[in-house]
Amino acid sequence: MGATNSTSKRRLSKRFHNNNFLINDSYDRFSNNNNNFPSSKRRISSESTLSSHSTNSFDRCTELIKTFGSRKYFNRDHVKDIFPTDNDELKRLELTHIWNKELWEGQSFFLPVDEVFSRNAKVLDIGCGTGIWSLDMARKYPNCHFTGFDIVDNFPLELKQSNVDFALGNILEGLPYDDNTFDLVFMRNMKGCLSQKDYNKCLQEIIRVSSRWILILDSDIILIDGGPLANQLREEVLDELMKNYDINMMPSSIIRKCLEDNNQLSDIHFEDKQCPIGEWGGRLGTLYLEILKWATKNLYHSVSTLYSEEEYNLKVDEAFEELNHYNGYDMVFRICAKKNVEKRKSLKKIVRNT
Repeated sequence: MGATNSTSKRRLSKRFHNNNFLINDSYDRFSNNNNNFPSSKRRISSESTLSSHSTNSFDRCTELIKTFGSRKYFNRDHVKDIFPTDNDELKRLELTHIWNKELWEGQSFFLPVDEVFSRNAKVLDIGCGTGIWSLDMARKYPNCHFTGFDIVDNFPLELKQSNVDFALGNILEGLPYDDNTFDLVFMRNMKGCLSQKDYNKCLQEIIRVSSRWILILDSDIILIDGGPLANQLREEVLDELMKNYDINMMPSSIIRKCLEDNNQLSDIHFEDKQCPIGEWGGRLGTLYLEILKWATKNLYHSVSTLYSEEEYNLKVDEAFEELNHYNGYDMVFRICAKKNVEKRKSLKKIVRNT
């Protein structure tokens, strides 16, 4: 699991301890304090109006939904999504958005990418989920246009800014955009949706439709200094996901290699940082502990051969109770890369299946 970096941990503890924040089980405590959080408009309901961007609305086409117990999942055998698609998971994703903003202190971008927003840029948000990042950015940069893209229309059907739109599709079947369409293509927290072999195809499409920059944010689930119960559960869950779905929950090395091997790119910048797990890390660590525990419980169907649901939830509770007292941390990262001007010639699009 890696040796303890005591100096780094002391820095982290000093940085976050003075801003300690104890989370309760209510997601509303966070959402009500975030003015850019119109979650009431993001509800999955059979009464929802069809999005103008799709005739295959998740809300209205029951063939796209499969149910296991009380949870709903996207019903496509060739789509790897280890998490459910229901209100509970959408709330977790929106809480993750708040954590991401605080983690990077409101600066999701490297300085080279910031220049994109000084002009009328076109930005594509891959795997946009509820659309909260695109909506936040559209308010901050009204001169730019943001397009959210996802395989399920969990994005809002109402109250969109004029400089935001959303589209449905599967990036592995090809993006419905011409080469060099967007000044920036952004992707965040997609490790649970892409197999190891999918990354190259996904990143090729991202590079094809970008004219300038790509930016990727994610995390490696390492649980450094996580304690024996947490580490054992992590190993079991990650092994099961790899075996059943070819999904690697530590994607940084895969993404870096795909980008570094692509001769369309230059100026590849990689940054990682430690994120505390638990109350020792103040508000940020407490948020991450809650998000990670929430995500682990929401994984149950994908790893259900390990334990019964009751046994699994008990093991998760015990592991995260331990984790909260072990002063552990994870590694989060962001990568940006610039598309070479001389290399912006047309790339071969992925042929759509008919």
